[in-house]
Amino acid sequence: MSRPESVKAADAYVFAREEVRERLEYLAEHSDPATHRRVRRLGPCEGWHCFELGFGSGSIALWLSQQVGPRGRVLAVDLDPRFLAGKAVPNLEVRQQDITRVPPPERTFDFAHVRLVLMHLPQREQVLEQLAASLKPGGWLLVEEHESFPTLLEKGVPSAYPRLWEAMFEAGHRRGMDGAWARKVPGLMRKLGLEQVGTDVDVPFFHGGSPAAEFWRLTAEQLQPQMEAHGLLTRQELAEATTLMRDPSAWLFGPAMVATWGRRPANPRGVDESGVE
Repeated sequence: MSRPESVKAADAYVFAREEVRERLEYLAEHSDPATHRRVRRLGPCEGWHCFELGFGSGSIALWLSQQVGPRGRVLAVDLDPRFLAGKAVPNLEVRQQDITRVPPPERTFDFAHVRLVLMHLPQREQVLEQLAASLKPGGWLLVEEHESFPTLLEKGVPSAYPRLWEAMFEAGHRRGMDGAWARKVPGLMRKLGLEQVGTDVDVPFFHGGSPAAEFWRLTAEQLQPQMEAHGLLTRQELAEATTLMRDPSAWLFGPAMVATWGRRPANPRGVDESGVE
């Protein structure tokens, strides 16, 4: 189900109004180590100029500001910048910005990063193109998005748990989210002329009460009114699934994190290593 391109980003992004610090901190605790690993793989960060889109709790923006050092800088933008408000970091600039209305400056950054934002935006392909254009020659783009397939493999748990995942992704779909977006990103990066495009996938397997479980439990509870209103999940099913998420003896799968990276060619022709223009 598609949504009009005129839909505001704040309306398209499922959690724009419901986000709370606790949920974002659980996400950072669970996901940041893998993001750090991927950024380090792309090269030394010292002196980089970085762009962080949809910074959430601000954990990655703050980490990047440490990595780039005093010669580097980080521009971090979000619809809701409150969690970095008042942070006095000399090489970090924080802006409240709707990326669907105000694109980043072109040919400016050595590195641009976005995590769990584009899948929620109807204008996701347009924003991806703008992010690629924001790179200096030789600059890197890293996109991290959730993909639903591990939740479809869940066996040996109460049926309410896989039902919860079906309902959450359907609720997101009704708000314009594309749960299959992550698998499209590598091909789109190639079409945009990025080179050295690569991917990796983390499939989380976590116990109840862990940061990952708590992140998804809070997500489910925030989506409950939408799921119930559309007849996607009953309150009883939600209660059964979230009880399991609190149980330290329960081991559960969640959505995969699919990471895709690509580099803007350093040469003016935009031809990548394989000769694809």
